[in-house]
Amino acid sequence: MASVAATARTNLGLGAVATESILPPALGGTGAVTAPTARINLGLGSAAMLDAGAGAGAGNVIVVQAGGKLPALDGSDLTGLSASDPVARANILLNAFRLAVVGGLSVQAMVDGVVDEFEDQTGVDDAASTGEIYNVDNDYYSAGAIPPSDFVPAMSAYTADGVTISASADNGDLAWKAFNDSQSSWWQSQIDPNSTPQWLKVDFGAGNSKVATKYTLTPAYDSGTGLAPGTWTFDGSNDDSAWTQLDAQSGILMPTAGVKREFTFSNATAYRYYRIRITARAYSYPAIAIGEMEIYGGAPPVAIDMVLISEAFTALVQPNEAFIVMWQEDVSAITLNADLKAWASRDGGVSWSQATLTEEAVLSTGRILTGSAALSGQPAGVAMRWKVTTHNTKVLRVHGIALQWSA
Repeated sequence: MASVAATARTNLGLGAVATESILPPALGGTGAVTAPTARINLGLGSAAMLDAGAGAGAGNVIVVQAGGKLPALDGSDLTGLSASDPVARANILLNAFRLAVVGGLSVQAMVDGVVDEFEDQTGVDDAASTGEIYNVDNDYYSAGAIPPSDFVPAMSAYTADGVTISASADNGDLAWKAFNDSQSSWWQSQIDPNSTPQWLKVDFGAGNSKVATKYTLTPAYDSGTGLAPGTWTFDGSNDDSAWTQLDAQSGILMPTAGVKREFTFSNATAYRYYRIRITARAYSYPAIAIGEMEIYGGAPPVAIDMVLISEAFTALVQPNEAFIVMWQEDVSAITLNADLKAWASRDGGVSWSQATLTEEAVLSTGRILTGSAALSGQPAGVAMRWKVTTHNTKVLRVHGIALQWSA
C-alpha cells in the first residue's frame, strides 16, 4: 500500500515521500520538488498569488496587479459588462421600488437617480402639475375629472343670478350663507327646544328647473357644539306646494365641522324648487345649522388629461442621458407614447426630452415601463425632473416613478 501511495505522489510531482520532496533540507526534506513545480503539476499555476507586473500565468489562484495590489473593488477593471444595459438598470430601480414599498419610504435619492413610490406627495411638484388626483389609500396618481358644477351659484344675498334662497327661520345667520361657498359663515335656525321641523329652500326661478341627483351638506360646528341635522328629507316641487320626496336620511352624524357629506338619489324629473326638510337634530343643542349646501345634476364628470411633474433633484455632474422606470396600471386601453408619455429634464423643467416607453414586465397590479431620453440637446444644467403626461382623456394609474441619469 505504501508503494502505491508513493507512486501516486510521484505521478503528481510531489515526491515519493509525503514531506521530503517538498520541504527544504533545513526542515528535513530533500527539496527535490519545489512548491511551484508541485502547483504546476496540479494545474494550479506556478504561484498561488501572482504579481501581474511579473507576467500572468494560466491557472494561478489569485492574480494581483503590479506591485501586489488587488483589483479595483469598484469593478473598473472588469470587462465585458455594459453600464447601460436597460434590463439591468430596470431591475436595479425595480428593487428600489420594492424597498420603498416594504419600508414605507417616500422619496429615495440615489447618487445618480431618484425613486418615488408615492408613499406620500413630497416628491411631486403640486404647483406645476395639473389634472392629477392622489389616492392616499393606495398610493397612486390618476388623471382627474372636472365634476359637474353646483346648480346654485355662490350667493351674496337672498337672490342672485335668478336664484332665491329662503328658510323656515334664522337666528341672525341668514339662509343664503349656506350657499356662499364659504366655511366662515352658515345658516342657523332659531334657538328653540322645539326647533324642528326646519327647512332650507332653493328656487331656481320660472323656466329654469333642474334635474338634481345629488346634494351635499357640510356641518358648521363640531359635535361638541352640535347643531347638525340628523334626520331629514330632500324634496322637489314645481309649484312650491306639492312636494315629491327624492331622498330620506335618518340618524346621520356629522361630527366634524367643514367635512362634506354627499347624498345621491335617482331622479329624472326637473324641478324648480328643492328643499331640505329637517325633522330631528343629530345632537342636543336646540337649533339647526348648515355650513354649506350644494345641489348637483346627474351629468357624469368630464375627464381631463394629467400632467404630473416631480420636484427638482440635483445631479452631481451634468447628465446627458436619462433612464425612466414607471410602475403603471391601465384602466382604459392605453397606447404607449400616444395616450401615456414620459419626459426628463436637466434644467429644472424648462426643457423636456421624451423617453420612448416600452413594456418590460407585467405585475399582479399593473406593469413596468422603461424608456431612455437623450438630454444633450437641452441647455446645461443639473436640476433633474421627470414628467408624465396623459392624453386623449384616457384613465390610468401611476404607482411609482424612478429617474436615473448618467453623463
